[in-house]
Amino acid sequence: MNTIDAYVTAGGIPGPKDPLYSEAKGGPKTMIELAGKPMVQWVIDALDAAETIGRILVVGLDEKCGLTAKKPLYFHPDQGGFFENIIAGRNRLAELDPAAEYGLGMAGDIPGIRPEMVDWLVRDSIPRGLEAQYVFASREVIEAEFPGSGRTFIPFKDGRYCGGSINIININKPLPQSHIWWRLSKARKSPVRMAVVIGPKILFGLLFRRLTVEGVMKVFCRRFKATGRPVFSPYAELAMDVDKPRHLEIMRRHLAERSLK
Repeated sequence: MNTIDAYVTAGGIPGPKDPLYSEAKGGPKTMIELAGKPMVQWVIDALDAAETIGRILVVGLDEKCGLTAKKPLYFHPDQGGFFENIIAGRNRLAELDPAAEYGLGMAGDIPGIRPEMVDWLVRDSIPRGLEAQYVFASREVIEAEFPGSGRTFIPFKDGRYCGGSINIININKPLPQSHIWWRLSKARKSPVRMAVVIGPKILFGLLFRRLTVEGVMKVFCRRFKATGRPVFSPYAELAMDVDKPRHLEIMRRHLAERSLK
């Protein structure tokens, strides 16, 4: 298969109330050092070594940050918010290759990701030709790799899952009802708040564990008039974003051990 381009959202400076405020020292969260390099550089390195990725776009930082890659590396300024940076990433990928249908979107705070994980997701997802493909990792998968991870798990009928921070995106089709996507981005750290935005059926289903992951995706796709499916990741790293000091400690230890192998 041909390669696709990827964008990484890396903007955002933690404020005084953010758990990682002291670690960031006034800079972007994704530039916090882990095992000898910035958090986001680990993400870029995975994309750089992945066989399925062409160009790499970093949204939220500029060339002065010192990030490097062997593949073509582009930068786009921070747009002031999580949702705004996602839109900027999608739009910029479409500009880089107007003929492209899909791209890879991911957060810059999942430093545990490796090239083979990227290739697995792209090769599994692109042949499906769907508009919405959302990654989930089960509690069992995450806790097996990162015991005591402290993740927020969503209680579905068929188990507890954590949403991933990497997804295949359709870049040649505008997002429907952008105001709803903006509200979802604001509520992304709270499953209940996200359910309120999507609709009462999702909220009821989650509160009483009436819905499976597949069921939620079906409601979601009907709500946004899209075709899609959940992607169940065998890799805990795709959902192991760094939000708290505990996560930072876990990933520092994990990456330091990986570097010794």
